[in-house]
Amino acid sequence: MITAHQLDPYKKIEAERWLLGELMDIKELSRLNLLYDLKHKEYAKTMLKLIIQYSKLKTVLFIDDFDQIITLMKPSKGTEEIFDPSYLYGSETQTPESRKAEKTLDKIIKLSRVKRLGIIITLNTLDSLEKIKKIMREKDQHIYEIFKDPLFLTRFEKEDIYDLYRQNFKQFLNSINYSKFLEVEDNEFFPLNKEHLDIIYNQSKGNPREIIKYLIRVFHEIIYSRENIKKTLKDFKSFF
Repeated sequence: MITAHQLDPYKKIEAERWLLGELMDIKELSRLNLLYDLKHKEYAKTMLKLIIQYSKLKTVLFIDDFDQIITLMKPSKGTEEIFDPSYLYGSETQTPESRKAEKTLDKIIKLSRVKRLGIIITLNTLDSLEKIKKIMREKDQHIYEIFKDPLFLTRFEKEDIYDLYRQNFKQFLNSINYSKFLEVEDNEFFPLNKEHLDIIYNQSKGNPREIIKYLIRVFHEIIYSRENIKKTLKDFKSFF
């Protein structure tokens, strides 16, 4: 497909649309000798795998609150069941949620074998890490052996959120060759201000992961709002 896009002038447009994941009809696909576009799960997975493996930069998959998967896989024995799921799922301990969680974990294990793909997971407790290691040891010894030692995130102080914001915003401006913006902008926390960051800090109780989630939510509101920034941020607390 990439060859057709680069070298075949008669198929270039269709090949580009296919690579971009656009929906295509049978006639368009037949010109490329294909049956499906990228809405087909297996085609999409294959293309994603190729992109990851041959990209110049390493790809990282970030999975937050990974311990939720483990919790669903190990439902509480004390839970009262009105309907016994074993009639449908073949086990007294398995529920639809636990089966879904186990399938999700199996998919993650398969992804871990993709070359040049790194996986980062976040957990709430050290106990969750031990549970995950135990499950991984049972499922795939190789995956268990490549587990790295955990990094512990300590609670942020207020100055930490200021530094986090400044450094990342500066990095963003540098990436788009617009670093001079900071020289002419009086507010070092633009488009937010110190009061906004204090609200985020208080809402998150200094939890670094929650702070990042709140910042993502705020910038999502700013980017997709049709109002100007001042109007968008007027009712800042409503974002939380």
